[in-house]
Amino acid sequence: MKNGVALLALLTLAGCANNTNGIRAADLRSDAYFRTERVLPMTFPQIQMALFKHEAACGSAPKFALEPGQTALARLSDEPLGSTDRREIIVADLMHFRSSDVGGWMAPDEDRNYRTRAKVYSYYAGSEIDTRIEQLFRAITHPQACPGDPIEPDGSDESTSAQD
Repeated sequence: MKNGVALLALLTLAGCANNTNGIRAADLRSDAYFRTERVLPMTFPQIQMALFKHEAACGSAPKFALEPGQTALARLSDEPLGSTDRREIIVADLMHFRSSDVGGWMAPDEDRNYRTRAKVYSYYAGSEIDTRIEQLFRAITHPQACPGDPIEPDGSDESTSAQD
């Protein structure tokens, strides 16, 4: 009987033990942890295809997930391999829109000019995090290039940065 109670207590404690260090995913989405914003000339399916290609080429890729009940909102998350510490995660909130949704008149054929805005958050800041953020976007814009590989300039990277 004592062994059963001890085992139950141990399993209960093990279930509660996660290394969040008091940081919730929602806590990261604040001005204090905002790192950069970019606009990608891609749709969600194009981003997902790029991430699949990157994972096939390099063995891992940031994780893409639609926000529940939303079709124009998604999230990218990138954690160092083997880490369960939420302070190590980089989160990019994605919002999908047509260029005509942000104002201005466009010709009907130009209305298919889709974009995705990414707002990036991280608990930590600094050059190491900046490098990881660049790798996150590089996995999308150059899916065949693994971290450390050189990228040939081809003029196809149309992403823009609002803050560095």
